Amino acid sequence: MYNELAAANLSEGIFLVDSSDKVVFTNAILNDLLRLGGIQLINRSHWYTFRKIAELSTDAQSAEDQLDQAYRMLDQCPTVFLHTRNSPGSRLQIRLVPNRTSSWDGWVGIVRDVTSEWREVTKQSEYLTVILRTLRTKQAEIKGLMDTLLNSHHYWDEQQRSDFLKNIDKNVTKIDQILEYGQQTLNLHLGGVRLVQRPVNLKPRMQQALSSMAVRMSGRTIEANLPDDLPEIEVDAARFDQIFQYLLANAIASSPPDGKIRVAASYDAGKLVISVTDQGQGLSDTQLMQILDAPAGSHLGERSELVEANLALYIARELTRAHGGHLWAESTHGVGTTIYCAFPTARRSGLNLVQTPKSAPHIVKPARRAPRFKALVVDDDPEMVKLMRAVLERNGYQVLEARNGKAAVDMVANKKPDVVLLDMYLPDANGIEIGARLREFSSVPIIMISVNHQPENIATALDVGIDDYLVKPAEWPELLARVRANIRRTASIKLRRNIDVYQFEALRIDFNKHSVTFSGTEIHLSAKEYKFLALLASNAGHVLAYDEILREVWGPEYGEERQYLWVISSRLRKKLGDSRTNPKYILTKEGLGYYMPAPSQDDSSLADLENAGR
Repeated sequence: MYNELAAANLSEGIFLVDSSDKVVFTNAILNDLLRLGGIQLINRSHWYTFRKIAELSTDAQSAEDQLDQAYRMLDQCPTVFLHTRNSPGSRLQIRLVPNRTSSWDGWVGIVRDVTSEWREVTKQSEYLTVILRTLRTKQAEIKGLMDTLLNSHHYWDEQQRSDFLKNIDKNVTKIDQILEYGQQTLNLHLGGVRLVQRPVNLKPRMQQALSSMAVRMSGRTIEANLPDDLPEIEVDAARFDQIFQYLLANAIASSPPDGKIRVAASYDAGKLVISVTDQGQGLSDTQLMQILDAPAGSHLGERSELVEANLALYIARELTRAHGGHLWAESTHGVGTTIYCAFPTARRSGLNLVQTPKSAPHIVKPARRAPRFKALVVDDDPEMVKLMRAVLERNGYQVLEARNGKAAVDMVANKKPDVVLLDMYLPDANGIEIGARLREFSSVPIIMISVNHQPENIATALDVGIDDYLVKPAEWPELLARVRANIRRTASIKLRRNIDVYQFEALRIDFNKHSVTFSGTEIHLSAKEYKFLALLASNAGHVLAYDEILREVWGPEYGEERQYLWVISSRLRKKLGDSRTNPKYILTKEGLGYYMPAPSQDDSSLADLENAGR
């Protein structure tokens, strides 16, 4: 009986326990899974086996407790999952099954390595997370626009209200597209890909797709190299159209507004190879693997277009595999990325349900630029430091590390980082204390990252001089955005001139008296109106970004509420008698921010501000 059980469970480790609670049989798979070596379990209590299983866990005591609880629920056929310590990310499943026959009295323990299944579940969870996070972002944008229209519509003229409605319509369209991506991926995972293949001449289909995508190019150009002698190949025409359109969508999202997208096709070694090249920033090898293996949002920054392109690229890869083909990528940092898609030209039969094996993409490591800014990570958790280092370095930062408060103070004093990411709880001090100590001699931006979300703790941190506060677990795009914003804010402060008075034509600002006069008459301003005007005046001649103005005038927790800027600039222009359509004192650099003219600057020199936005 024991040999029959073992033969029937060659992929599972099993142990049989008799009525006296002693192990009476084990198979070889169990010995391998538990790494027993020469240790014998037979004739020992089942508790000894439980202990050996628990020793593999990242938390042996917790594992023993779970197994003990499962044993007490034996009649319910309980299952326990354990994280193993020797191989990060691996999982074991332990099932306890009571004997249901009369041949012997006891129960069976079944041990399986479920790492691959667990990773697949994790991958699907990550995919769902990307979908939901992107949908939430779009929902928030729509809600913000609707609130602006409903609560302050009288501030905007007809053209501005029309622009708000167009943005709402654009976001609704994007939500529809993301839901479509989700539905397609669900179909892929549940039932494979059903293809109806026939011989197809791909060149006219590709030319038609290029024409249909022209409306989305927004200044970008396409250079196509499609030979006339491309052979017909058997593909599902509708699915091929999807693949090609998704590759183009990815290139459009990745390229700058004036970039060139190159499309080429060639026949080589029994395969038709299509390539689409963009002129984007390029991706690291880690980013390429993440994109081509499964959807992931954190490495893509804040641009929802890139997240959508990532989802589209993932579906394109699965559809290509279903045709027996292969999709891979090559990238050079600062130059761009090329996505290759190869289809076999051998004949395949009409209607297929295809499941294709996974294969690794071919990746060329990009050349790396020298980091421009230094970020100091202060945390005693080595895994968190490792993760933050990977994220920051991938985004162009030089990373310094400190595992305690004393080391952090020394590092800021000697290494002069551009930003500090500070954990609340350190081995030798509270993070707030370290923030206060740093403020005694340094103005470096400090972003506190903590699991503590109590308002009083956040308020205390900000009061001692910490610039920003994030609650763990923080989303990487938000963390990177906060880092950039705080570095920009510090850079803008360094630009401020050490002057007592700003005078431009009829406008005069006395910084010592906090007074504003226009044509000799004092203008009464609110505290925020004065702070906004003084900030621009003290940086006259330089464009200040929208988010850095918000953080400087309203506080570090602000950055996206541009409607505040529209309202305050409109009020100030009215008080200064400034034209709304052709202002003289408070000027806007579209897409960048606000600025005021320098006292010595005339209108002809305003073009010099084109590159002043940071």
